[in-house]
Amino acid sequence: MDKCDGSAIWQCPDDSNVVSIMLSIFVAATLALQTPKYPADPPAIMVYWEPGHTFPSPGFHIDVAIWEDGRAIWREPRAKYERQKDGHWILNKGRYYAATLKPNEVRAAMEQLEKQGILGKKFESYILVDGNFTEQNLRYRGMSTSLAANGGFEPNPTASNAAEARKSRNAWLGIDHAIKLLIPRKGTPTVEPPTAVWINWLRPEN
Repeated sequence: MDKCDGSAIWQCPDDSNVVSIMLSIFVAATLALQTPKYPADPPAIMVYWEPGHTFPSPGFHIDVAIWEDGRAIWREPRAKYERQKDGHWILNKGRYYAATLKPNEVRAAMEQLEKQGILGKKFESYILVDGNFTEQNLRYRGMSTSLAANGGFEPNPTASNAAEARKSRNAWLGIDHAIKLLIPRKGTPTVEPPTAVWINWLRPEN
């Protein structure tokens, strides 16, 4: 029997098989180089987007993660729905970047948030039933804070009172301002952390 009768591709692979195998190896190697190793500890600052009950759902997406040691990843632009010309709403397109910040800058930002009465405090979240929302999470030296709002921040008619609504809005803006000061103008292109990885950064729940 001719060894190259095609009965065993590992003996006599044709050009298409060789190209396919080489392409698979290249793609796997590229993904391995692009995918960073993420720490098991939760970030000091983390922001993520929840799609709400939509069909089909685009899934959860992380917007920002900044660790005390300075490691940072972020999405540009932040995740949100965009209305198309045909009237449908879809998740906007975005890219992920990574950078290493100065740890003392991260610590200073967290300490400033503590001085402002944001870190370690409880605030009312502003989300509509089944709606999409963004959630901010802070963790630092045993203190934690979480705050969620639709579309960045929208007043909720179910708020207990106007004073609580103002406190929540000011906290939201304070966290967002701290993030904008920390994130550099340029970063290294990277990939989004898998949901199975970053969702564990939220546990234990605040």
